[in-house]
Amino acid sequence: MQDAYAVEKNAVGNWALIGYKAPQTTGTANQTTNFAYTENYTAGTSEVWTATSKVKLNDCAIGKTWTVTSAMANAAVSADVNHDAKLGDATNCEGLTPSFTSLSVTAATQGGATQGGDKD
Repeated sequence: MQDAYAVEKNAVGNWALIGYKAPQTTGTANQTTNFAYTENYTAGTSEVWTATSKVKLNDCAIGKTWTVTSAMANAAVSADVNHDAKLGDATNCEGLTPSFTSLSVTAATQGGATQGGDKD
């Protein structure tokens, strides 16, 4: 969604602009039983999606985060977007979403992209 928006607008969009709705339980916006979802948007340049655990999930404690930061690679040159996916506690939470950090994509300056996770 974010990449498609960037191609059309040469900018990163917030949830409303890209057509994303966070999961939710009936009557509770941006929350489910297990997670609260938030965004931190900086007009056109970056968007941070965060899921925060509301309950203990196996060894993963309450309050641990999963984040994806999307930012324009170089808006003056192209509509490429870098995505950086991180776990707030890779040691205890990675087992729940073992491929989450593989969502990280860095747009190369000469075209193409590289993928890989950063397990901070």
